[in-house]
Amino acid sequence: MDDEILSIGIDIGTSTSQMIISKLRIKNEKSSFSIPQIVITSREVIYRSPIIFTPHSKDNLLDIIMLQKFIDNNLKIAHVNKSNITSGAAIITGESARKENAEMVAKLIAASSGEFVVSTAGPDLESIVAGRGSGAEKFSKLTHQNTINFDIGGGTTNLACFLDGLVTDTACFDIGGRHLKFDSQQIINYISPKALKIIQKEKLNLSLNRKLDSNSLHQLAKIFVQVLENAVNLGTPSPYFDFLITNKSLKNPQPEAISFSGGIAKILKEPQENPYLYGDMGIILAEEISKSKLMTLKQFSAKEDIRATVIGAGTSIMQLSGSTISYNSSTLPVRNIPVLYTSPKTISKDLSEKLPWFDLNEFDTIAISMSGIKNPTFKELIQLKNDLLNNLTELIKKKRKLIILTKEDNAKALGQLLQNALARGYPYICLDEISAKDGDYLDIAKPIVNGSVLPVSIKTLIFE
Repeated sequence: MDDEILSIGIDIGTSTSQMIISKLRIKNEKSSFSIPQIVITSREVIYRSPIIFTPHSKDNLLDIIMLQKFIDNNLKIAHVNKSNITSGAAIITGESARKENAEMVAKLIAASSGEFVVSTAGPDLESIVAGRGSGAEKFSKLTHQNTINFDIGGGTTNLACFLDGLVTDTACFDIGGRHLKFDSQQIINYISPKALKIIQKEKLNLSLNRKLDSNSLHQLAKIFVQVLENAVNLGTPSPYFDFLITNKSLKNPQPEAISFSGGIAKILKEPQENPYLYGDMGIILAEEISKSKLMTLKQFSAKEDIRATVIGAGTSIMQLSGSTISYNSSTLPVRNIPVLYTSPKTISKDLSEKLPWFDLNEFDTIAISMSGIKNPTFKELIQLKNDLLNNLTELIKKKRKLIILTKEDNAKALGQLLQNALARGYPYICLDEISAKDGDYLDIAKPIVNGSVLPVSIKTLIFE
């Protein structure tokens, strides 16, 4: 019989905010005589909130009170009690992730929205989540084509590359529809710092408290679009390419198909006659994209446009551990644990170099993620156990939780060896079939399906 859990997705973006509630069905696909194989069999969105403009306080910070009211009201409309929500994510995207109070808002919203709702931010994860929500991940798996999703919002454009359903690369650029805003009289009241530098260098007729010049605004949009073309090896090289990179560009983009999601994608699907309708440059940016070299590439219609990120956050953030796991139940749940990546062959070197990165006064503990050993001998597992314990003496001395992740399916055996070597009742978790890298953060919920698997979220927490 399938188990069902409710998951929430909350997206607080540069321009807009929204939430969704989805139902995840979980099933053991093995017989009762076999090692369980617990999988998520389906994801169904059962409620979509209205899309609102992201509320800000007078000092231009995110308005936590209005955001909390928005979430609480929509939970009532959906007839969902937050105590019944057991997974999901509150993701802060684009320019909103750079607000001074962004980290606090994400954590408060997540903590007050359900039992295991994670707080997350950062351009790489945002790219992946939007790509999943748009359907690009699934399209690449079905067609075996190198597929790139452009998620174009108010502040940033996030690119995610997928091949055969796997993420191969991500990128992010400071390009979006809210880099220049104006009032109903077309008087400019906001220009982003990067847009202002381009305007000044190109001597465009655009300045604060003056009526916007349509030709100059189109010129600014064309500069943005040229950079997006360059991002996938199209068009004449732009002198602003490096300047507009948020974190990194794609290493070797070779798109066989592309898709668009985000607010600009909605405008591409539903062109507006009035280019000034939304009080920003979004409609003009969409118009220039529609005439660009990007349109010469094969496209598939994204399953979701403006809701791609929130649907990805609500349906794909959580993953399940393998079933051959070992843990002390009193250790759970854990939140916001930084990850240190190593391999069985380089444990001593990696831990001696990387453990000093983390201040144990700031973090509860550190999760050790390993590639693992495929089909290890007992002797190899003993050696792995010894290497871990010998290099984690500081954590153990401070009685911090010991969290080990292995990609290979041998966490139960390794966990039992660790348990036998540690003091009785020592808090530990050993999970398999989970991959995480340096810079990731880890949340682990209480067990489900009779304790056979643990819900896990691998995420980023990058607030600038």
